[in-house]
Amino acid sequence: MNKKLATLDEGLAAVELCGFALKYVSEKFKTPELCLLAVQKNGWALKYVPEKLRTYELCLVAIQKDGFAFQYVPEELKTPEFCLAAIRQNVYALKFIPEDLRTAMLYRTAVQKYGKSLKYVPKKRITEKLCLLAVQQDGSALEFVPERFKTPVICIAAVQQNSLALNYVPDELDTPELRLATTEQRGGMYDYRVLKDVSDEFITAEQCLDAVKNCRVGWTLKYVPKRFLTPELCLAAVEHDRLGKALKYVPEQFKTLELCLSAVRRDSRAIYHVPRKLKTAEVCMAAVKNCRSGQALKNVPNRLKTPELCFLAMQQNIRALDHVPEKIQKEAFVVRRDAQGRLHNAKGPSVFWRDGWELFHWHGVAIPGGWVNGSPPSAKEALSMMDIKKRMAACEILGWDNILQELEAKVLDGDTTLDINTFFEARFPSDRP
Repeated sequence: MNKKLATLDEGLAAVELCGFALKYVSEKFKTPELCLLAVQKNGWALKYVPEKLRTYELCLVAIQKDGFAFQYVPEELKTPEFCLAAIRQNVYALKFIPEDLRTAMLYRTAVQKYGKSLKYVPKKRITEKLCLLAVQQDGSALEFVPERFKTPVICIAAVQQNSLALNYVPDELDTPELRLATTEQRGGMYDYRVLKDVSDEFITAEQCLDAVKNCRVGWTLKYVPKRFLTPELCLAAVEHDRLGKALKYVPEQFKTLELCLSAVRRDSRAIYHVPRKLKTAEVCMAAVKNCRSGQALKNVPNRLKTPELCFLAMQQNIRALDHVPEKIQKEAFVVRRDAQGRLHNAKGPSVFWRDGWELFHWHGVAIPGGWVNGSPPSAKEALSMMDIKKRMAACEILGWDNILQELEAKVLDGDTTLDINTFFEARFPSDRP
């Protein structure tokens, strides 16, 4: 939009959609009511409100909607109350607030809302109490705490809130006690960051067990000191793993058939980390059964890829066909593809299993078998489909001539002897023209 809106009704309609549209409303149509509506939609619209209409009430609405709107508030209205309202909405509005209005209360409000806003507080206004408030809100705000205020109390508070604050702790305060304080970061629970950051000598077996149970990401096991790596701990890690990664960090001597089975039943992706000698038919079957993407078949040795296993993987997801050996495809399946290699058959199943199981595809899109076996969808059904790929497949199967005929489309313009440049009017399934 780059031209002025011609009428009040046009301006009202535009502002109701977007407050910024006030920019394009003619000055003579900018009424107090329209301007209020604009800033209610978007606080920044205050920029386009005429100076004479920027009242206390309207400006307050604007900055409560977006603290950045403070920069457009008239100087005479910039009070401590306005400043606080702006900061409470957006701490970054601090840069628009005049120095003489930046009170201790204002800075306190800013760091309590966003600890790292301590960065914008002048060094001469920073106090130890303000630093403590900042790190209690976000431990990584320790980065902006002046060195003279980096006391044991503030550093411990910072690492308890966020273990990443350890990066900003002075060397002389980086003690085992402080590192162990990171365990309180998550209500006393241990996680992989504790094992990673704290020296081995200060870690206990109980902390390691707590970490693998609470964190539930496989790589926690990576940071467990070797002396605490036991079969029981590895089993706990596998049973609580949500990413299929724990088995990767289990020492080879602890990788048993039972442990590998537990891992793939928990997450099929764990098959990638199962040693070759333990990839038995039972383990591979469990992984394939638990894999909706069909990709588990990719990590099954060819010697174990039986027709039955491949069939099971394809039932989970047809993409598993990419990992079915060519010999099995030829002997157990009938597979039809188009010129681009996509599953496709215009007259029957695209994949046919020897026991009668069938799949149907139209240029790579899965479709109901009836669509190519004499029961295609109606034009209205096709055009109402939410899945755009299926909708396009249905329309191609029906043919556009049949669709236009069923919808009783009328030619508006163009040459009906040509396949292009002909304009039709048709009533769609929603009954809209």
